[in-house]
Amino acid sequence: MVACLGWHIYLSNVPEQAYTVQQIIHTYRRQPLLERTISRLKSRNLHIRPISLHDQQRICALAWLLVLALHILVLTEFRIRREWKFRQQSILGLKSSSPAVATNRPTTERILQAFEGITWSIVSLEETQLHILDLLHLSADIYLNLNFDLSKPLFNLRE
Repeated sequence: MVACLGWHIYLSNVPEQAYTVQQIIHTYRRQPLLERTISRLKSRNLHIRPISLHDQQRICALAWLLVLALHILVLTEFRIRREWKFRQQSILGLKSSSPAVATNRPTTERILQAFEGITWSIVSLEETQLHILDLLHLSADIYLNLNFDLSKPLFNLRE
């Protein structure tokens, strides 16, 4: 079987005592997954860019928030995909160009797009939105029971 896989050369400066060959190979094979995650920080929804902040504490806080958002994106995708695998289901309606096409490996970005039209005046959720909430083990009540008095501010912005 190994002959069918081809040859790969891995170079590392890690001492032989630190990791086994199998651990190093596993790490290298996970590289595309790690690069995809970093790509999300740079080019997708988070758009990390050079900033004009000068205070080191603010820069660290902004980076922390972006990494937190990245964790939420990755965790949401992981939970949806794990639950899909458990239930052996796919999700309809995530592709705007082909709403009847099902997907079984949805990205968090597509999942968020399914919730794009939601405003404060929610009357009902679409089937796709209910399906995603169910896969995340979240109740539809988090949207349906939003009852804010919009004549009052939600929070006070004064210090």
